[in-house]
Amino acid sequence: MIAILGLLLAGIGFDLSARAQPALPFDPVSFEILSGDEVSFLRVSFWNLPRGWAISNTLYRGWCVEYEKPIMEGQTYRGRTFDSGSPELPPHLAGQPWDRLNYILNHRRGTMPEVQEAIWGTLGQMSPPFSANAQAMIDEAARFGQGFKPSGDQVCTVILDQLDTNFQRILFEMPCACSCTNTGEVSEMVLAVISYQPGQAFVGRVYGVPDECYIIEASSDLKEWVEVYSVRSVAEFVEFRDLHPTPERRFYRARARRDP
Repeated sequence: MIAILGLLLAGIGFDLSARAQPALPFDPVSFEILSGDEVSFLRVSFWNLPRGWAISNTLYRGWCVEYEKPIMEGQTYRGRTFDSGSPELPPHLAGQPWDRLNYILNHRRGTMPEVQEAIWGTLGQMSPPFSANAQAMIDEAARFGQGFKPSGDQVCTVILDQLDTNFQRILFEMPCACSCTNTGEVSEMVLAVISYQPGQAFVGRVYGVPDECYIIEASSDLKEWVEVYSVRSVAEFVEFRDLHPTPERRFYRARARRDP
């Protein structure tokens, strides 16, 4: 089943080559830092997240990105989430080598501390000498990681930016792909407008069922469609945001995708 929504937009520029991005909460979120394990430096636990986003009230593997700033286990923090691959990062986050960090986390080697060492080294937070594995990851990311965009079965990363800048920001992992276990007929869905103001992002919502993979596509002529979101719902609806809603006449459609 496919749901289509047509909009008349006020001449806002839209980049048809824009990367599909996860639907992350717009407002600050609450989280707690837990100890890591053999594959992550720390873990991030969320709670009281509103329904309909790509992240949920569960645990995520995380990494530190500011060596000199503290972060304490068991303490509650507040922060904003940003897709590390977004072209619309705020100025204080833009310009950082998030592409190389994504490369490292998708081509990691050695131990967990060596991966963390490579992250700090790539960010210039630590000085050499590094372990052999950390140095190899730093060198490979410098050579192959520029412009790297994870996809499919790889991990994507989300920046967790502290509201209190005395504490360090976190980078946590989430699956890039929409992975659904259900098969069979696709459920009914409704596509609705949540908010839109000229010059701002368009926010839409797909009403369907939990644990459904939705592909959101956009078109100006109902002929050529470009994917702007691929997300799995964790509730009866999922919201999405289009940062570049143009041309003047714009259509959106949602379709459910299931794994075979």
